[in-house]
Amino acid sequence: NRELEPTMLIDRPDSSRMLWVRYLVLGLLCLAPISAYLTRVMSAINKTLEVDFEIDEVAVGSILGVFNIGYVMCQVPGGWLAQRFSVRSVFPIMAVGWSLSTIWFTTTDSEWGLNAARIVMGMFQAGMVPCCALVIGAWVKEHYRGLYSSLIGIAMQVGGVIATFLTPYLLKGSLSSSISPMPWTEIYRWYAASGIIFAVAFVWIYRDRPSKHPWLKNEGISQSDGANAAGVSPPAESLRVN
Repeated sequence: NRELEPTMLIDRPDSSRMLWVRYLVLGLLCLAPISAYLTRVMSAINKTLEVDFEIDEVAVGSILGVFNIGYVMCQVPGGWLAQRFSVRSVFPIMAVGWSLSTIWFTTTDSEWGLNAARIVMGMFQAGMVPCCALVIGAWVKEHYRGLYSSLIGIAMQVGGVIATFLTPYLLKGSLSSSISPMPWTEIYRWYAASGIIFAVAFVWIYRDRPSKHPWLKNEGISQSDGANAAGVSPPAESLRVN
């Protein structure tokens, strides 16, 4: 009979430090969908775009909709890249990419540029969900993964709600008497900054496996622990044959 050696992440209780680092990683992970939806959701400025670029509502609908072209094209490649080169390497590039494409959207002076920027934004945001799934697989015990996946979904909606609710107030300057009306371009540049902040924090804090995290060096986490948590079969050496 072959029996798997127990792993810390699945069978052993977590230390307080392990829990603290895990919650920090997952809290940071929720910032990514918030940032993505802050920059993605632009329904609050559709009339502003019509006036600024002298286009009709059909053209605005096209500009907002072409995001999905890039998103559909690159979701599978985005997940493959994260698996091939590691989430820690790929996810920050995606976040910086969707931030820069948002800034491009605010600086272009043509309808063509608006469409192109939205397509590129969709391309960079396409790999976000696969990256989040890989992080949860590597850092969360199996019976909690559904819960944490739902938190990512909630974070997406939080970003969308903030963008839809907050943007009109910032445009009118009615959020506070001390805040002057802001042009939509400035608002979305601030939204874009959230992705860059996330990318920097993610590179600093995240490691692809708990066993590689410098803050957990004394926690007795083996390489097989991280592999097991990520849904990877343990190496042959971890099998005991009776």
